[in-house]
Amino acid sequence: TGSNPETSGTPSPARPSETVCLTFLDYFNYGEQKRDYMALAGPVFQGMWKENQDLSKDYSTMEAPKKPAAAKDLSSYAGTYVNQLYGTLQMEAKGDRLVMRLPPRDAYHELTHWDGDTFTYYFASENTGIARRGVKFLGGGKVLVENLAFLNDGVFTKVE
Repeated sequence: TGSNPETSGTPSPARPSETVCLTFLDYFNYGEQKRDYMALAGPVFQGMWKENQDLSKDYSTMEAPKKPAAAKDLSSYAGTYVNQLYGTLQMEAKGDRLVMRLPPRDAYHELTHWDGDTFTYYFASENTGIARRGVKFLGGGKVLVENLAFLNDGVFTKVE
């Protein structure tokens, strides 16, 4: 006998679904709740949650540069970039916009110029919620997608 509540929302550091399971098992086994599992497990889950969050900058929480350096011509950023871990990324210049298509599903993201060769885009995930993340063109045909750079593996190399 057991309980398996599932959630599909942004995970909470308090992890109420786990505490519901533990409380249910107390009632099943003892007829009453034996512990306050939220108080007991909350700090443990808080630490696990914090260390697994996306540690890349959230540009939506930062003040934009007052005098940003100009970007290069957008067509110079366009092309196909590859990364051994993530696959193929496409950059397209569409008029006055730069569009990035992220693997593995070619997710469409319009980039906004931030400063020099740095652009930002809105990214949402079940783990981190909605944030504005950075994309930096590093020169030498390389681009860093900051929120994919957990172990310096978020650099893509231009192949065409």
